[in-house]
Amino acid sequence: MHKIVSYPQNINDEKFSLIEQETAPIIFLTSASTDIATISKILSNKSNFSYKYNIRALLISDLKYKSQIDHYLSSTALSSKLIIVRLLGGLNHWSYGIEQLNNWKKLKKNRNLIIISGTLENELELHKYSTIDLQKVDYLAQLFRYGGVNNLKRCLNIFSNIIEHKDFILDRNYEILNQPHKWDWKNDKGPKVGVILYSSYLNAEDINYANAINKYLREQGLSPRALWVTSLRNKSICLKIISYLKKEKISSIITTTSFSSVSSNNHEESILWDKINVPVFQLIVSSETKDKWKNSSLGLNPIDLTLQIVMPEIDGRITTRPCVFKEYSKVNKDIGTQIHGLSPYDNHINWSINLISNWIKLKQKANKDKKITIVLANYPVTNGRIANGVGLDTPNSLLKILVWLKSEGYELGEVKIPLNDSDLIKLITSRRTNDPLSSNNKPLDYLPLNIYMRYWEKIIPSAKEIITNRWLDPNKSIELEPKGFPIHGVEFGNISILIQPSRGYDPFSINDLHSPDLPPPHRYLAQYYWINSINKSDAIINLGKHGSLEWLPGKGIGLSEGCFPHIVSPPLPNIYPFIVNDPGEGSQAKRRSQAVIIDHLTPPIGKSGIYGNLLRLESLFDEYYETKFIDSNRNKLI
Repeated sequence: MHKIVSYPQNINDEKFSLIEQETAPIIFLTSASTDIATISKILSNKSNFSYKYNIRALLISDLKYKSQIDHYLSSTALSSKLIIVRLLGGLNHWSYGIEQLNNWKKLKKNRNLIIISGTLENELELHKYSTIDLQKVDYLAQLFRYGGVNNLKRCLNIFSNIIEHKDFILDRNYEILNQPHKWDWKNDKGPKVGVILYSSYLNAEDINYANAINKYLREQGLSPRALWVTSLRNKSICLKIISYLKKEKISSIITTTSFSSVSSNNHEESILWDKINVPVFQLIVSSETKDKWKNSSLGLNPIDLTLQIVMPEIDGRITTRPCVFKEYSKVNKDIGTQIHGLSPYDNHINWSINLISNWIKLKQKANKDKKITIVLANYPVTNGRIANGVGLDTPNSLLKILVWLKSEGYELGEVKIPLNDSDLIKLITSRRTNDPLSSNNKPLDYLPLNIYMRYWEKIIPSAKEIITNRWLDPNKSIELEPKGFPIHGVEFGNISILIQPSRGYDPFSINDLHSPDLPPPHRYLAQYYWINSINKSDAIINLGKHGSLEWLPGKGIGLSEGCFPHIVSPPLPNIYPFIVNDPGEGSQAKRRSQAVIIDHLTPPIGKSGIYGNLLRLESLFDEYYETKFIDSNRNKLI
């Protein structure tokens, strides 16, 4: 049995709820909530605009399932004369809906269907399904793309003409917001940060989230340079962005836009980010409510994953956290639906801007003052597995990194860098490691319990409960020593080399590494807190095989305060050399620990052979075998 609702906000179980608005001659379905918000604003102001036809509007995302689409077309659309669909994405984003709309238009005469693409690259694919002239569909698409009250008033008048079988003039004098449009530029002190936002939200006066971004930037001593744009795939707009932001000498860029700025088959279009040459951060704008996100184990839905994570990664954008959610605000009875607005999530905006600020500080600091922590993979947690890597000679790479850092002016202290990688690993293993056999060795440092407890109190209760249920309270942890929680590693001046803590207590288990429900023990949290708050590191380098932090329990993507990668990983630059032929595990680090991947090539294939004592033993066997046929006395000696 299906539940029938009038407005999508009444849906508790989408799979078994059907939307049935009152019938109307015109139905408008769209991927963009700003379209509905602007039409609502137009129709609500009856003193300036009187519209003689009833119209129903609905987000395409509210018609996800086949049963919902079928019911909507057989009820709300039963007596409709015109249906307009504006789709962001290609045909495959809503293929069943388009198919059923084609069937709907054939059932009765005088029915019209208009399919409008929200993006230029999908126009040919989508516009052909419309019943009116393609030139007119292109014109409507352009009006919607520019947005704003006056352009959408024209669209509504055109819809009336189509119902009345009247022709209309294609007036190309669009009302266009200057692109890109400068907004809220002030003479703030501090490094300048570019902020790129969709102009459709400005046209719909939905700017609370933009105000919040600028507010938190200023609170952290940064100077926002916000630009509203229709698209980052328009070459003219991109060239102006480059001109504006290079003139301002910006230190980084925040973007809330979807998609990538380049098409996958034309890398010459990457002019925008290549020319500006600063870190670009993706502040995630979710298409769902905050409550729905919080209650989801997945985090982001498939559409948000595609548009806000996967495609922006093509640009090399650094993933942050969900910072904006789409919330219901009010019901507009003129169009039979509830209006959506973007709601900023202050905690995550502040966290993300803290991350951005730390990237800027890393660039501004003199090398001699920078503190870098290099975290070595170690699982299973025996000494023989420290700094293991896939396709990477991690010990030798570590040695070369130390030598390179010293040559670049980083402070490496009085301790001499070992001459070879074997001596470097011997130095590391001479101190405390994760291996139980090293428990009597001296650790690098301790995090006292009282300091850890101050950090512990800031963790949200639900996460603390999960940890204590598995690892007891901090003062009862079996890894706690009289001086506190030990920090495993060695130091070369401002460069710390730490061994990533184990996720469990079994030194031979690798199942703990990818466990979806095993929380990190107290020493794990203590070591990462030490990196950020005690050692005051400016950046983290993860070296070797992939680590365990990005596999800690929590949402699959779009983390919250209760997700352990978010709790453990500080908002610091996270630099991650990783093998180029394993993008899956590299993506995990990018999406759950804000990592910047530096790909290294796979090693050349060659005959491995044997070495050292094994080589000598093999030669003795060969010699023994040969003497059996030549000299029996020598054979006995061997």
